[in-house]
Amino acid sequence: MTRTRIHMTLAATAVAFASALSPGTWAQTTVIHEGTRTESIAPYMAPLLGDGWRPQDEAPAGRPGGPAGDMDIFPIRTPQMRPGHLGASQPAAEVAARLRGLSRPFCLIGSDELSLRWLAGNRSDLLEMGAICMLVEAETVNDLSTVLQHARGIPMTPASASDLAEHLSLSVYPVLITRDGFRQ
Repeated sequence: MTRTRIHMTLAATAVAFASALSPGTWAQTTVIHEGTRTESIAPYMAPLLGDGWRPQDEAPAGRPGGPAGDMDIFPIRTPQMRPGHLGASQPAAEVAARLRGLSRPFCLIGSDELSLRWLAGNRSDLLEMGAICMLVEAETVNDLSTVLQHARGIPMTPASASDLAEHLSLSVYPVLITRDGFRQ
């Protein structure tokens, strides 16, 4: 996979994640990346995660800021989550109230076999509902490439979901998050 294709995929998916929140949440389009200067996405996640939300440390030690090369984003890890089954778990009332503001569903997946099977089995539904996905566990660019091959058209962005996992009280993936709650 070329660097340009990865960056284009990341940019397109960032726009898709921003549009997942209801139009009333965003008063205007805000540029969060232009050229070589980047900003944290943390302030833009606050409407979904609540007023008390504070981001965790964003960059691992030893990684300088600025534009990332293909390998600079790997490995992607979300220590609070693991592949598994959701069961009947649903969000707490406070979280459920925030989820009602979503205009688009989104999912959290890994590059593991369970996630790939889930993605293949739910791909048509995800495309039909206009879902966007976040790859929350991947070791290499090859893992990303494999997931993108399975996604075939579903917007995907690779990033840790540590803050989302904490504030949505999620510990397993794959999971679909909609205005009605969680679904596997």
